[in-house]
Order: sequence, then C-alpha cells, then structure tokens
Amino acid sequence: MLLSIVSRAQIKGVPAIAPMPQNAVRLTHGRLLDQLNEVKAFYLGINNASLLKGFLQRNGINNGAPEMGGWYSKDIFNPFGQFVSGLYRLYAATGDAACKTKADYLVKQWSTTIDGPGSPRGEGYFYYKNNSGFRHYVYDKMVGALVDAYVFGGNADALNHLSKITDWATKNLGRARPYASGDEWYTLSENLYRAYIATNNTKYKNFAEVWEYTEYWNYYKNNIDPFIGHPGVSYHAYSHLNTVAGAGAAYLVKNDPGYKSTLVNCYNYFMDKQNYVTGGYGPNEMLQPNAKALAAMLPDTKKHFETQCGSWAAFKLSGYLVAITGDGKYGDWIEKLIYNGIGASIPMSADGRVMYCSDYKAHDGVKENVPGPDEEWPCCSGTRPQAIAEYVNMIYFRKVDNAGLYVNLYVPSTVNFNGIKLTQTTAYPESSDINFTVTGNPKKAFTMYFRKPAWLTGAATFSINGNSIATPAMSNGWYEVSHAWANGDRVKISYPMTFALNKVNPLTEYPVALTYGPVVMAAKAIDGTHYPASIYQYPAGSGLTPVSGKPLAFKSTHLPGQMVQPFYRYNAGEPYIMYLDTAHANAIPMRNFKNNGDPARWWGFAGTSSITTNKPGNSINFTFFGAGLKLTGGKYWDGGQFSVYIDGVSFGIIDEFKSGAINYYWEKSFTGLTQGKHTVVLTMLATKTTTAATPYCNFGRSYALNLREWEKGDITGGTYEISSYITGTKSISKSIGMAQLGPVANKDMKWMVTSVGNGEYSIVNPASGQALDAGSGSTGTLLSLKNHGTSASQKWKITRVGAYPVYQITPVKNPGTAASIRGGSTASGAHIELGPLASPNSYFLFFRLSDDTGTAVIANEPSQSIYEQITPEITFSAYPNPSNGRFILEVDTRSIEKCDIRIFSIAGREVYSVQGSGKLTQFIDLSTAKKGNDHFFIAKLTTGGKIYHYKILTP
Repeated sequence: MLLSIVSRAQIKGVPAIAPMPQNAVRLTHGRLLDQLNEVKAFYLGINNASLLKGFLQRNGINNGAPEMGGWYSKDIFNPFGQFVSGLYRLYAATGDAACKTKADYLVKQWSTTIDGPGSPRGEGYFYYKNNSGFRHYVYDKMVGALVDAYVFGGNADALNHLSKITDWATKNLGRARPYASGDEWYTLSENLYRAYIATNNTKYKNFAEVWEYTEYWNYYKNNIDPFIGHPGVSYHAYSHLNTVAGAGAAYLVKNDPGYKSTLVNCYNYFMDKQNYVTGGYGPNEMLQPNAKALAAMLPDTKKHFETQCGSWAAFKLSGYLVAITGDGKYGDWIEKLIYNGIGASIPMSADGRVMYCSDYKAHDGVKENVPGPDEEWPCCSGTRPQAIAEYVNMIYFRKVDNAGLYVNLYVPSTVNFNGIKLTQTTAYPESSDINFTVTGNPKKAFTMYFRKPAWLTGAATFSINGNSIATPAMSNGWYEVSHAWANGDRVKISYPMTFALNKVNPLTEYPVALTYGPVVMAAKAIDGTHYPASIYQYPAGSGLTPVSGKPLAFKSTHLPGQMVQPFYRYNAGEPYIMYLDTAHANAIPMRNFKNNGDPARWWGFAGTSSITTNKPGNSINFTFFGAGLKLTGGKYWDGGQFSVYIDGVSFGIIDEFKSGAINYYWEKSFTGLTQGKHTVVLTMLATKTTTAATPYCNFGRSYALNLREWEKGDITGGTYEISSYITGTKSISKSIGMAQLGPVANKDMKWMVTSVGNGEYSIVNPASGQALDAGSGSTGTLLSLKNHGTSASQKWKITRVGAYPVYQITPVKNPGTAASIRGGSTASGAHIELGPLASPNSYFLFFRLSDDTGTAVIANEPSQSIYEQITPEITFSAYPNPSNGRFILEVDTRSIEKCDIRIFSIAGREVYSVQGSGKLTQFIDLSTAKKGNDHFFIAKLTTGGKIYHYKILTP
C-alpha cells in the first residue's frame, strides 16, 4: 500500500498514522488466511505462457500456449497488470517468494514486447493487441503493477518500463475526459501520484494532475450530492468510488485540505446513501439517487454489489482515511467488507470465472461465479488478488514515530513492532473475545489503540494479565491502553455482540436485514412452501436460539426448520434470503425456472425480473407451492403467444401482442388448484397475431396464490393507521395508558404492526414504544398501553372479514372477542374495549403509512389523505376540484406500464374505474356513490405487478 512509504520527501501531507512495514504482519489462521492462501495458490497456478500469449503475438511470436479465453483473450479491460500487481502484493502479504518469482518473470517477458523506436503504434506501446481498447484503464493498471513491482518486489527494472509506457501515454492517450464516461480515465491519478512518490520523478506528478476528476471530486469537497450537482448522469459505482483514491494520493503529495474534505465527505455519502447492510453498493453497477431507489433494486437484479472491485475501492478509500485522519471509525467499512463483502465471496472457477457480484434478493439469493459465455477473466479477476492481499495491510497501523500501535481489525495474526511481537488470537466474529500476547521487550514505551466497532452498543471489557481494568478512554475512535509492556503480557478484550435490524429505506419497514455484531445474517431458504416472513422479529433476534455446535447459527422457535447463519457461510449455489421483504413472500424464485430448447435464443437468465425468447418450441418449467398461480409479463407490438400447462393440464394460451405497445403490463391468475406443489410449463408457440416477422415472448415474475395466511402474511409488518369502519375520520389512538378513538393526523395514531409468528402480531405505538395490551382478555376489558414485551396479552390475530380490506383485531387470549369501539360511539375519546365479533364496532381498516418515524403524513383536511407513498415510481393524489366540488384524481406512475385504478366503497362496491399509463388526470364525482357508512373510499392501483391502496375521504 502506498501509505507504507512515509519517509519520502515527496510526501507533504504526512499521515497521522501509517500501516506497518512490509513483512511486519502475518495472518496466522482462520477464514481470512484460508482465503488468502486459496487466492495465492490460484494465481500462482495460472499458465505464464497463456498470460503472455497476446503480447508476444503482437510481435509476431506464437508461443503455442492455450488462450486464456473470455475478457482476457478479447482484450476487454485486460487484467494482466492487475495480476502482476496482485502477485507482488501477495508476496508482501505472505512472504512466499514464488509470488515474486512469477511476477518478476512476467514483467521481464512482457517488457520485451514493448514497442521500440519506429513502431507504427509509437515507441512504448505495450498493450495486449495491436488495436487494444480501454487504453486509459489498461495503462492505469500497468502503472500500478510496475509501482508495486518496485515498492513490494524491489524490481528496479520496473521503473525503466514504467518510464517508457508513460512517455507513450503522455503522447497518445486521448485527453477529452468526458464526465462519467466508461473508459475510467478518472482513475489514473492515484497510481501516477504513487509513481511520483516512489521515484521523485515529476513527470508522473504532472501527468497525474492531468487526470484529476476535479468536477466530481469537488462535489464531495463541497458536500454536494453528485446527482444534484450534475443531474441526469448515470454513475458507474465502482469506478466513481475508486477515483476518489486519487484524491487521497493527491493529498499526500500536495497537503491540500480540499482533497481531505473530498475523502471524508465521499466516505460519509457512501455510508449514508449508497450502502447496503453488507457495505456493498452499486446495484447493476450503478450508484442510486436515494434510499428508495436502492431498495427498489433489490427484487429486480441479482447484481447488487460488484464484490471484488467494489471492495478494493472501499479498502483504498478507508485506508487513506484511517491513515490521514487517524480516526478509527473509517475502519468500520473495512470490517464490514472482510466479513460480508469480498470476504464472503466464493473461490474462483478454474476457467477464470469469479463471483463478480453479490446477490441480496429477497427470495432466492445465491452465490455464483459469473455465468454466461465468454465471461472468463473479467476485471474483477484482476482486483481479487489485490484486495485480498490488502487484508494484511489493514490489520495494524502505527504512529509514525513508533509511539503507538493501532489494532484496526480483530483477526488471528502477529505483528512485529518496536522490539516486540504481538500475537492476536481470536475466533471473532464467532466469539466476542479477543486475546493479545506480548513476546519480547519493547525498545521504548508505547500505547496500544483498539478500534471501537461501530456496531458496538454494550460496554466493552478489558483485562491485562487476567486483571480487569476500567474501560479505557476513547480517542478518535480508539480505546487507548497505556502500559509498561513486557514479555508475556496479555490483553483480553470482549465486545458483546447483539442482533440489529437494518432497513434499506428508513421510511419503510421492509426490506430489512439482520446483523449480529459485524456479521450480516441470512435465512436459509429451505423450499418454496414457507417464506420466513416472521423470522426477523422485533426486538431484533427475538424467536432465535443458538444451534449447538454451529457458531452464529440460530434456529427459529416458531418456524420449524428455519434458521439463520452468517452470509459468509453460504457456499456456491446454496439459496438464502438476506433482505426479508414480505411484498415478495409469494414470488416464485426465478432461479427455479429451467429453460429448454435453443439456449442461444433465451435472454434474461441473469436474476432480472423477466425472461425472453423468440424461438417457438422453447419452454420454461418451474415448480411452486400454493393453491393458485399468477403470471405477469409485458405486451409488445411484436409479442408472441405461449401455452400454459399446470401439472400437465392445459390452462390456455396467452397472447402478448398489443398494437404499438412497449412493455404494456399484463397479469393473469389461475385459481382453484389443490394446496400443494405444482409444476408449470410455458412454451412459445409458432402461432401469432402480430405482423412482426420474429415475435418475442416475455415471461415476467410469477407468484403463488392462496398460501396459508401465516405463510404469506395478510397484514405485512409496517406502520399503520387503524381506522374505524363506522367513522372514517377517527382511528385508534394512544391516550395516557389507554387506547381510544382520536382524529387522524397525529403521531398517536401510528401503530407498528410486527409479526411474532404463527399468524400473530404485536401492535406498538412507535412514539412511546408501548404495546396494545388485552389485559385479562375478558369481554368488556378496556385495551391499555403497556411496555412492550412477550406477554400473551400483547399478541393479536388480524383477520380479514369484509369484501374489501376490513379487519378484526382479536386477542390471542380470547379469540371469541375483538377490539371494539365501546357503545359504537364516533366521538373522540371513545374507549376501545374487547367486544363481540358480530358487531361492526369491531371492524377496522389498516392503511400503511409512508413514514415510520411518527411524523404526520396524513393531511389535516378531511378531503385529502394520501397513503402508500412508499415507492419512488408513483405519485398519487386526490383532492377537491374548487370549481364544482368534484374530485380531481392525479396519478403519475412514471412508467409506460399499464395502470389500473379502481375505487371501492368500504363495503366493497366498485364505484369507479379507469386505465392508463404514465401521467393520468381524471375528474370524478363520488357524491352520488356515497351510501350509508361510506365515510371514505379506497382507491386500488395496480401497476407493474404491485398493488397499492389509497384512502380518499369524502368532503
């Protein structure tokens, strides 16, 4: 790592602390060492002749070696430079001379292929092919390799080669530098500044300045969201984090505080706005404008984090910040990724396929090396050895004057420092205890600093030589332990770990993930019969008990056979559920879909939300559990036809042709099946109604229907207003220790409904943390508010009783009663008691709110009340037309998909319907539709396979 070079005069921005010198640190055992050794063996085993084949062919030499294949042979973001860099870094991390020997050989042989004087490509041309593309990218990686050859491998010849290729690049690399372009020119600065620090040759410094990404860096420098600073731009995620490492190197060279601000604010931006719970970011390799968009990407792709490259970029930014600021908090992202990012990735395939992306989908995640033809040796195969070798550099840091040793990561390892050897032994994170032993006597007194993990909520405990000491003082994110260290001294630290629930979007209950200390957990996907909708309960970890003999594995006490364990423990192809989302509880995993027929005529088997074919006879088959099936898809001007067979019985033909249409949403349900397992076959037909010469069939998401209530959850977890059926402007409210009726638009009307298993729920007022309590459960008992616990009196069934979403809330202690308005009063302050099931006084409607924090989102005007504003795609509003008293209904789905709107009375009468797409404005009159107790109407909006409910209050 660059920051290990702290004595050179070229460094003006002297870091507060620095990594350890080369060979000072070694991993000793554990998962990280196993992964490091596996990666080292893999890259040592790559055929040297195959790596050099294209370079030699460019000079007319055929060495007879087999092609590498994939990206490498096609010269797409060629990773040769990263392989060389990785080998030198693996040598530095392990001391294995075989890595240096191989890397030195590759550099020497490659250098013989650099074009000399008179070359039509220019003296110093060094690429894999005569007409190589992505030249900025490949030059950057080769600069990094040659700097690493010198810094980590002591290869002085590498500097001569570096000078030659840089002279060529100075003359020949295009300098247009378009903003956010795909050639990644904006990553060149870091390695060129590293070259300057290593050589003191100003041509590298001057060339580095050419490639500074000033506009983008300045958004962070000035704390401006890049999406706001430069609207309308798509940002490639990894490279737009990787570029900021250039600002870190620039700070070291120039000591300009503006670069430091860029680093700090970029880190905060990613942690606050871009990261999933794992520390991963960039679904489909793109940054997202907000948390809603980040959450919306979970069901529609399996590519949630470019795992190898993305971890490498985060390691570099975090490493610069730990060193430059001396603040331990910047080590937290590193810790997340070594357990849940690249540290959780699976080994590469022998042919060069790598776990390019991590999959966080809410119903059928799985780890796999990138599938598909010609995907061998992608860019991530180059960053993998670099990033994993970097583990060793990130465990310990030191004060530049050797007056302090910093422990950043808690992993089994040793470090030589100041005349002593410090040995760290631990099973962390599978144990909360970490032990350190001093061997030898220090040359001078020093302080040990231990990073406080960001996840830690309890009190850390410390002991020296078996004697407890007071929790040390905190300084800049580190616990300071000062002691006259001597041979045999022992330090023990315990960081108590707890469960935590982590939302993607803080304004919605789902999607949600579970963590235990620094570890992201994932539910084991057993089969299609049970979605573990209630496995993540409130408080976090409720209903989970440890599995004997399996560290960090927990079984559910109420879902037989279900368990959670660390994400890192899942092997290739083993299905899991990381982000729980009840909206997708009955989605049929698309990984279950098997395609048959011509494989070249299928598209979309990449974890997306649709699959396409244009070959008649091609079919897909899958199994599901339930009593019905819903198919979805998109109609197009060139849509074809396909047959539907369930359990061998024909269920008709679906025609996806619609004149002039582009992805016009359709859905069709098949009901009346026996509850259980069913097999579906969908086959494209040769028949068609389109005039297109080549029709296409588009298969979208499929859903199981009529699962048992406890499996799918009728009311999903979330925050709700619970409105009375008999008085639409009043809802259940929290009073002083009691439940009563109250007007809407008040935080006391917010109720967080959380599944506690077996179809039972807790109902908690988030403003106070108190739960609805049934007391003795006898008829006439007034409902009270008590501290939230696990008592049976705080467990409720929520049962649908009406044609439209009308529910009763029945206590588990007495299911023959239900929450009811005493005396049928409609007055504010009317008590809520346990009453008979037959009375309409016990009928309520649940409206999920857009804000879980307790702030009012319900309009004060009785004519306007908007709900379910929980997606970035849809805007819904209904308000009185001031000219005639009728309602104006405005909907913007921000989509060309079909939008179906139906308005119902609370008794289930349909009083209005309209269809359209995109923006839709309707003038409607509900006054004549109002009957009896119709204090409000319910709008049901269906689009994109999702259903949203909105409440419209009558004037």
